[in-house]
Amino acid sequence: MYKKTIIIATLIFGINFPSLDAFAQNCSQLGIPKKALTRICTQDYGGTAIDLDFSSDNTMLAAVFNLYILIFDVPNRKIKTVIKTDNWRPRSIQFSSDGKSVLCGDAIYDLDEGKPKLLLSDSDGYDDYVIFSPDEKTIVGAGTKGLRFWSVDLEEEENESENIQDLNVLPTTIDQNNESEDDPIISVNHIATSEETMPDIQGIDYSPDGTEIAVACKFGVWIYDPILNKEITLLDGNMGGHKGQVSTVRYSPDGNILVSTGDGLVRLWDIKNKRLKSKLPDPKIRAFGGGQRPASFIISANIVVVPMWTHINFYDMSTGKYKYSLGETTDRISSAAISSDNKLIVSSSADTILFWDIASYPSVTISPDTINSLEVDQELSFDINITNAKNISGYQILLDYDSEKLEYIETQYADFLQDQLILQSKVSGNTVYLGSLSSSNSEIDGSGKLLTVKFKAKVAEDSVIELNNVVLSDSKGSKFYAWINDVEILPPPDCDFLNIKDVNRDCEINIQDLVLVATRLGSGSPKEYDVNSDGIIDIIDLVLVAGSLGNISGAPSIRENHQIAQWIEEAKRINSDDLVFQKGILALEQLLRKPPETKLLSNYPNPFNPETWIPYQLSEPSNITLSIHSIEGNVIRTLSLGYKQQGLYHDRNKAIYWDGRNDVGETVSSGIYFYTLITKNSTQTKKMLILK
Repeated sequence: MYKKTIIIATLIFGINFPSLDAFAQNCSQLGIPKKALTRICTQDYGGTAIDLDFSSDNTMLAAVFNLYILIFDVPNRKIKTVIKTDNWRPRSIQFSSDGKSVLCGDAIYDLDEGKPKLLLSDSDGYDDYVIFSPDEKTIVGAGTKGLRFWSVDLEEEENESENIQDLNVLPTTIDQNNESEDDPIISVNHIATSEETMPDIQGIDYSPDGTEIAVACKFGVWIYDPILNKEITLLDGNMGGHKGQVSTVRYSPDGNILVSTGDGLVRLWDIKNKRLKSKLPDPKIRAFGGGQRPASFIISANIVVVPMWTHINFYDMSTGKYKYSLGETTDRISSAAISSDNKLIVSSSADTILFWDIASYPSVTISPDTINSLEVDQELSFDINITNAKNISGYQILLDYDSEKLEYIETQYADFLQDQLILQSKVSGNTVYLGSLSSSNSEIDGSGKLLTVKFKAKVAEDSVIELNNVVLSDSKGSKFYAWINDVEILPPPDCDFLNIKDVNRDCEINIQDLVLVATRLGSGSPKEYDVNSDGIIDIIDLVLVAGSLGNISGAPSIRENHQIAQWIEEAKRINSDDLVFQKGILALEQLLRKPPETKLLSNYPNPFNPETWIPYQLSEPSNITLSIHSIEGNVIRTLSLGYKQQGLYHDRNKAIYWDGRNDVGETVSSGIYFYTLITKNSTQTKKMLILK
């Protein structure tokens, strides 16, 4: 049964404006963590912020405490407004889309007036966690009694008595008739949503399209349909989720991922298919600590950001692998939020708000990041490089590998640090401990090679070498962290029959083989590219491979039309009657006529400094644009290339050229960047690395 009422609530609470300038002067900036820009002390407002939220334009930050709401001026990193409340229970705060008000507990607060303008009716037991629907037409509240919904119109101002309408209180009893023996707690036919079906609610979040609500509770994560007013499914320990209480939930902006936290763990859910995607590991830093705003996202870089105890950790959204950490704070982080432009993270811990810079950070990466066609006893050398280094006086690296598949040989340290004192490499189990420091306490900025590490393959099987817990330090011993990557090692394929024209030995004769032969024309090595074994790699080898192609639709060609035409002309001069040879000429002519697909290819060189070329191919004419953005998702350069005919744009005369500068002509810093090609019918993105 639904209860419907209409209520006006225009209440007047006192607004408190302490001497903010004097207060800021009393907040010491000494000893704040690396990458932290500002510390603002909050002990006069209840100590630790329970929840944080950025306004849509990133100019304001809202923080809720016991009895206080603080509004921060983000550009100047100062407290702007202090609102005194009388509610001890609110656990969430959210800006309206226009930035004129915030929703917190049982009220919507007008920021110009500094007081509530609307109050939710009969909210007791439902106002611990209160959020807007994406269209801001509905408010959902959760607490000890379950879920409740209100209809709201923030734009209507003439008749405030009709601005909030109580939609319903969901039933607080459950139907026990359809419980199954396999699931004695929740029946698939339950439609009730209350403290009985969703006990100990600790957090809620709307999906971006407004069709779902995720509820963190004692049983797991309930996915609830607010339109049909019923549960959809329960994501629990039986699905690989949390075994106990779930504390927080958060949808990604694209609605594809749900992040849940609880029982010391973090889970990523493929929410479209309602199944576990990955379990986020703790990167051997500290145990997970919680937080009412559990996760943020950098969608363009496929990154999820999660506060964990005294750190804020970055993970790859696809693989769940640890990438980077902000920290370390002296106290547990209770909540954190990231600006929509991905430039700032704000975190709350005991009596402190910290503003963090994530516009640039150091990267420590292994090169190459992929090894193909591994063989037994093959020696493997990897360079470990650093970019965007600042005030580096020492480093420690943990390199994890599978000791049953790889044998560690040695490490050779480069002279990146001045007067370096090498910490003896130590091997323990599956981990190599590496490190170096400057004996003169000199600090280094910039990019370069730290060391080279060598392994030998024991077996021809796939494995991964992982950078882990890369800790950097300055001359004062302050610790901070680096963005990291992994190395994937792939064995040679197990082919029933290996054709000599399969020059890369991947058990398939395809365009990749043609490209490899084309890059070695005129040389004599490697021998496997000399298809006819005449001692030289020439046009005959190229055409023989082309004649054995299976499907050329995956063509990542590296040459222009005029180069292919030249190959065809040279092949016809040979005048061979061999059927495979003639088929090869036809295959080349097919490539010449039209690229089989529009495709963005890998830039070259990569890594690069200071310029690079970005090849592509078009299967049909189109206007094209290339945008380049940082790993935080900020667009730094847009290249509008106009209308292009179908064809191959691969060599330096036609490929897209980037000089490593942003839209205002400034040289960008070292690091990882993404480039996106936008055509009439497709959008494709790839990654590149500037290494200075």
